[in-house]
Amino acid sequence: MPIQKLLPAMLAVFVASFATGFLFHGLILAPDYQLLTARGIYGGPELFQVRWICMVAAYAAFAAAAVWIYSRNVEPKPWLPQGVRFGLAVWLLYPVTSFLIQFTVQRIPKYVMLKQVGLELIDKVLLGCLVAFLVSKVAVKPLTKAHAA
Repeated sequence: MPIQKLLPAMLAVFVASFATGFLFHGLILAPDYQLLTARGIYGGPELFQVRWICMVAAYAAFAAAAVWIYSRNVEPKPWLPQGVRFGLAVWLLYPVTSFLIQFTVQRIPKYVMLKQVGLELIDKVLLGCLVAFLVSKVAVKPLTKAHAA
C-alpha cells in the first residue's frame, strides 16, 4: 500500500497516542512519577522542558511504525479482532519489555511498574483498534480468484 494513503492514519494515531500517553502518564501516573522525581529516579519537569521534542519524536515513530507494520499484515477479516490482536502484540513487544527492563535496572517500585504495564495494555489495545479501523478504510481489497482469472 502506498505510504501516501497511510499518512492520514499515521497522523491520527500520532495524535491519539499523544493524548492517551498524556492521560495515562501525564495525569493518572503523575503522582507516582512525582515521587520518583523526588527520589531522584526520574528527571522531572525541568528535564522534560529541555527534552520534550524527544517525546514528540517517539510518538511520531510509534505512529508511523504501527500503521506501516499493520498495513503490511492486514487480513481480509473484520478489523476489530485484528486490532485487538495487533494491540496485544505491540503491548508485549514494547511496553511490557521496556517497563520490565526499567524495573530490573532502576529503583522503581513494583506497584508503579504494574500500573504502567496495566495502563499500557489498555492504551495499546485501543491504539491497535484505531490503527486497524483506519487502515481498513484505505486498505486495497485483495483480488479473489474470480477477479484474478
